Formats: sequence, structure tokens, C-alpha cells
Amino acid sequence: MDKIRPISGLLDKVVISGIFPPNNMNSAIPDKVLLTILFLSLFIEVSKAQSSLRQDSIVVWRLLSRADLSFDLSKYDSAAHYAGQALDYSRQRKYLSGETWSLIKLNEALLEKDQLGQAMKNIDAVYRNGLLLKDSTIVGISILQKGQYHLYNNQIDSAIYYFEKSLSKKLEKVNLSYTGLCYNELGFAWGKKDNEARMMEYCLKGFAVYESINDAVGCAMTLGNIATIYSRLGQKPKAIEYSKKSLVYREKVGDFNKLSLVCSNLSRQYLSINVDSAEKYQRLCEDYAQKSGIEHRIAESYITSAVVANARGNREKALESELKALQILEASRSDLTLLTNQYMVAAYYAEVLNKDSAMILSYYDKGIQLAQQIKSKYHLQLLHLYKSEYYQSQQKHELALKNYKKSVLYKDSLAFSEQQRSVAELEARYQTAKKDIEIERLNADRRIKQLEIEKQKAIINGNQLEARQKQNEIDLLHQQGQLQDLKLKQQEEELEKQQLLSKNKEQELQLVQKEKLLNEKQLQNQKQWRNAIIAGAVLLLSLAGIGFSRYQLKKKLEQQKAIQEMRNNIASDLHDDIGASLSNISILNELTRRNSSSPEKVNEYLVKASEDIKQVSEGISDIVWNINPRYDNLEHLFIRMKRYASDILDGRNINYEMQFPERTGDWKLDMDKRRDLYLLFKEAVNNLAKYSQASYATIKLSMDRDFIKLVVKDNGVGFDVEHTRQGNGLQNMRHRAQLLNGQFHIASSPGKGTSLELEMPV
Repeated sequence: MDKIRPISGLLDKVVISGIFPPNNMNSAIPDKVLLTILFLSLFIEVSKAQSSLRQDSIVVWRLLSRADLSFDLSKYDSAAHYAGQALDYSRQRKYLSGETWSLIKLNEALLEKDQLGQAMKNIDAVYRNGLLLKDSTIVGISILQKGQYHLYNNQIDSAIYYFEKSLSKKLEKVNLSYTGLCYNELGFAWGKKDNEARMMEYCLKGFAVYESINDAVGCAMTLGNIATIYSRLGQKPKAIEYSKKSLVYREKVGDFNKLSLVCSNLSRQYLSINVDSAEKYQRLCEDYAQKSGIEHRIAESYITSAVVANARGNREKALESELKALQILEASRSDLTLLTNQYMVAAYYAEVLNKDSAMILSYYDKGIQLAQQIKSKYHLQLLHLYKSEYYQSQQKHELALKNYKKSVLYKDSLAFSEQQRSVAELEARYQTAKKDIEIERLNADRRIKQLEIEKQKAIINGNQLEARQKQNEIDLLHQQGQLQDLKLKQQEEELEKQQLLSKNKEQELQLVQKEKLLNEKQLQNQKQWRNAIIAGAVLLLSLAGIGFSRYQLKKKLEQQKAIQEMRNNIASDLHDDIGASLSNISILNELTRRNSSSPEKVNEYLVKASEDIKQVSEGISDIVWNINPRYDNLEHLFIRMKRYASDILDGRNINYEMQFPERTGDWKLDMDKRRDLYLLFKEAVNNLAKYSQASYATIKLSMDRDFIKLVVKDNGVGFDVEHTRQGNGLQNMRHRAQLLNGQFHIASSPGKGTSLELEMPV
């Protein structure tokens, strides 16, 4: 509500102006006359203040009317300019109501221009002024604009919370354009959550409000949103019907910008029904866009033209229209996200038309560069994926794989970012609800204290009925508080759950990144090591001469021998285990092809091939793990051994007990010993699972001074150690025990299980 500015100091003005004689003068004027003069003077000053306030209201009203008109015509810069003038005038005149409404109108323009930071500062000021003015409508509008701020930041749950709060505080009780706007924005927010039913509910409420106050702009806006709902639901005729209704209202206002937008929507809605009608509205869209003079709208009209041309199969015209849009967007750079998207579309049309490879790749590269600038992981993921597919079509498989890996990486990162944003929004909503509940609890506590006092008075007066009523109100307030606490607890639990999921996802991504960095570091270390050897050899040769050259050559040969031995070991492992498995997979694949008419055999071969593939994967993993110096300590070795045994025995439904040292200290094994111990252990566990037919197994590993002792026992069928032909498995275990300088024993007899023992020095 408007308030008259204070008139303090009026009596001082009266004295100064000479209406009252100075105190040191004798006056014969009667008291009644003096009193009459005083009231006349006050009346004159109050009239002047009221006249000044009316003048302020007229000036501010005229400026804000111009801002409204500019806003309805989508001239947001002009709207902000007039609202800013009204704000400066109001502040200069200390006209609080005018200042507040000027901030509201300024915010409308700032929100449309995506200047969200400045808008949020103004929103807080509007809220404070609304409280000072004791104007619940202004408070409700400030909460509405806070909801818009969160909506435009894609914080949908927070936006819904503020829209509902704005309606409950004031706006649903009045019939204002802001009420219609709040319903419309609430519907739009539910639409962002893919809840078309709630979106329709609130859009219809918004339309009813706008229609009751003859707000053509609001009616057009809500009808357009209803058309969007029907379009999403695949009901194109209904979507067209409501878009045409929206068009009628837009024509009344004469906003060429929005007229172009509605015609663009109609053109796209007609595409699957009548291409001629789609082309008709596309031409209207382009005509209105040119009349609006807004570059962004003209660019979007060209994009619509490209869509229609593509529907007619005219790819050349589609590319031509896309290039026109690109030219405008590149010059203005007003919407970098749209520009990034159009680079991707232009690359698609150029690819379909078999244009020059340099042109196609330039569009992809420009899109990627811009997506990196605006930090759009969504566009980066798509651009690298499409670029990968293009390279694949050009038989450039290495580049295709490189871009595909980047696409996958951005896809995982995008999923994590979405989860983080969801958690942040959930946390913001929780904190807001917590503050509101605290405020409501304080108010409830005050009310309860007041009710307690009133209840005591009623008891003293003997009014038992009133006392019971007061007690019922107190109980109701306590129950409301409990419900609010329960709701807050549920929100807190949901927040904790989402935070835990987000943390798990983050750890997964960190693990992938660390593995990637580790592989890169290993490769880099290998290159650095090789380069260091070469550089060192050259330097030593130049300094030490022929004599030291021979020594260096000897050392180099020793190192090469060590490397060769490592390579031979790896090659042997690859040949013995992985090579055989790959050959078997190849044979199974051929058998599958030849027996394609027999599903049972095909399934059998595929199952066997799957087992071999798993074995190959484990073999490669073992080789990579073994040569990694990070795993030299026994703790990593024991973890891997326990994991392998658990997987194998669980897969065979064998109960087991495992005992491993909890602490390994700083004990380490070199690469060869670690490999031989692990492979011996794998062979023992694998033989137990395959041949023992055991129901229970015991695996114990102990460390005593400088020795490690391993025992693997089972309660299986056993075998005759003396008369059973020893296969490759037992021979391999004995051989590896010798390499470890250890003692290896096998104890078994038919029906009494098997026990394997290894004792080796560290």
C-alpha cells in the first residue's frame, strides 16, 4: 500500500515562516486563535505532502506503464530502462512503494534477459520492502520471482516449492496477472519434470485468471503451454488447436517476436500432418521474425525453415537455411548453446550431402570448441559421438575410437553432474524448508504461550468450554509441529541417500580417472626410462671413452636381458594361457557358425566361449597386475588371493574358511616371486573347485619370521598320490614351488580329501 511520507518538522517550518511570534515577544493573540492557526498550518502542509505523493505516483506509474508495454512487445532492454528510471526517481523521492514496484518490473526484464544474479539481489530487496509496507501481495510476488530464478537455473524442485509458497501466501487469494503467471510457471516447472497432468492443471488455472482480467499476453502464454502439453502427448490436432488460439491473442497484442515463435511451433506441429500447412506457417514465422528485427528470432526462423525443408527431402535448402542461421548466431553470439547445437546440425546436413571432409570436421571442431567454452558436457558427448561415427564411415578407425572414448567419458561425467545438481537442489530445498519450519515453529510457540494464558484466564473465569477450545488449539499446533518435523526428517533422509549415491558415483569416476592416469603414467615412465638409458649411454660414451663404453655396454646388455626375461615370461604366459584360450574361442566360433541350425549346440559353444573369454580377461588382468610395482607389498597380494578364492568357491557353492594375516608390515615380494606364488595359489584353488567335489575348504596363509606358509585343504573325494598320473596342474605347482625356493607337499587319499602345503622364504 502507498504511504504518505512523514511530515515531521512541520511545527518548525511554521515558526520559521513567521506564523507564530517568537517566544520573546509578548502576544495578545487568544489561545483559540493560535489553535486555529496551528490546525490550518498542519492542513496546508499535509495537503502539500499528499499532493507530492500523488505527483510521485503519477510519474512512477507512467514510467512503469511504458516498461509494461515494452515488456509485452518483448523489448526487454527498453522495459529495463523505463523500470530503472522509475527506480531512480522513487529512491530520490524516498517513495518506498514506487521503489518496490519499480524493482518488480525491473526483475521481470532481468529474468527474461537471464541476468539472474542481479535479479536475485533485487528479489531480496522486494521481499524486505513488502514486509516494511505490510503488503502481502508484494511479498507473494517476491516469492514468485524467487521461484522464477530457480526455474531458470534449472532447479525445478526449489522452483515448485517457491511457486506453491507464493500462491499459499497471497496470490491464490487475489485475481492479478501475477497470480496467472505463478500458475503458469508452476505448470511449466511440472512440465520440466515430465508430469503433463500437473502441468495441464496449473496452466488451465493460469488461463482462467488471465481470461478473467482480459490479459491477452497471459492468455497467449498459457495457451501456448497447453499446446506444448498436447504436442508432447502426441495429440497434434489438439496442439494445433491451442496454438491457433494463442496466435489470435498474440495478433491482438501485435508482438512480432512472439507471433514468430507461435508460427514456428505451428509449423513443427503440422510437419507430421500436412507439410504444406507447415510450410505456410514457416513463411509466416520468417515474415514476423523479420518485422521484429530481433536477430535471435530471425535465426530461429531460419532453423524452422531448415526443418521444413528437411521434411520435404530438400537437404540442400535445409543446409542453406542452417548456414544463414549460423551466420547470425556467430555474429551476435547471443546464444552460445544454440550456436553449439547448430554447428552439430550443420555437420549432419553436410555429411548427408557428402560435402568436403574439411567442412564437416570444421563444424564438429567449432562445436566442440564452443561446448568446451560453455562447459556443456551434453553437447561434448554428442559431438564426439557423431564425430566418431563420421570417422568410422571414413574408415579412420583409430580416430573413431579416440572420439568414442571421449564421448563415453563425457557421458559418465554428465550423469554424475546431473546427480550432483539434483543433490544440490534437494539440499537447497531442504535448507529452505528447514528455515521456514523454524520460523513457523517460533510463531507457533508464541501462539501456544498466548493460548496458555487465555486458557488460564478461562479456567479462572470458570469458562470450561473456552478452556477446552484453547487446549484443542494448543494440541493442534503441537501436532502440526510434529508433522513438520516428520516431513523435514523425510527430506533429510532423502538428501542423505542422494548424497551417498552421488559419493559412490564420484568414487567410481575417480577410480576410472586414476586408472587412466596410471596407464598414461606407466606409458610415460616407460618412454622416459628408455630415453634416459639412451641419453645416459650417449653421455657416458662421450665422457669415459672406449673403456667405460665397454662397461656401459655390459650394463645395457644386462638390462636388456632383464627386460627380455620379463618379456619372455609375459610372452610365455600369453602363449600358454591366453593363446590357447584364444585358439579355443576361434574353434568354438567356427563350430557355432557351422551348427547355426542347432540352437542347443550353439548355446553350448557360446557358453564355453564365454568361459574362455573370461579366462583370457583374468589372464591379462593378472599380467598387468603383476608388473605393476604398486602391488609389490604383500597386502595387495593377499587381497587379490582372497578375492580370487571367494569368487571361485562361491561360484561352486563350496563353503570355506580363509585365514590371512591382518597386518603384513613392510614385507615385499619381487615381481617374479609374487607372480609364482599367486599362480600356484590359483592353480590350487582351481583344482580344488574343479576336481575335489568338496563341500568345505580351508585356506590358511601365515607369516613366521622370514617364511610364508600356505595350506589349502578340502573334504573332497581325494586321490591316490602314488598311483595317480600327475597332470600339468600339479607339475606346474611343483615347478613354481622350486622357483620360489620353497617346500611343496601334497597329502591325499581317496575319500579323505586333499591337503596342499607350501613353505617358502621371503
